[in-house]
Amino acid sequence: FGHFFLQPRPGGDLTWVKAEHRSPHGLIRSEWKKGDDGVYLAEFTVPAGCRATIELPDGRREEVGEGAHRYSWR
Repeated sequence: FGHFFLQPRPGGDLTWVKAEHRSPHGLIRSEWKKGDDGVYLAEFTVPAGCRATIELPDGRREEVGEGAHRYSWR
């Protein structure tokens, strides 16, 4: 769990997801929802001492460190 991937994949009638996992390093959280305007808002939490690769449906991909990270896409 020192490095993990967060890759939201909305589709079908799905308009939101919220998931958490208690890793040995702390809480990993992934949450997103589709707004009425069609814009998706996401927030991810990476525990201390970890790194995550975030890959969004719009093609953006980046590696981030610990903390909360917010994104939006259409």
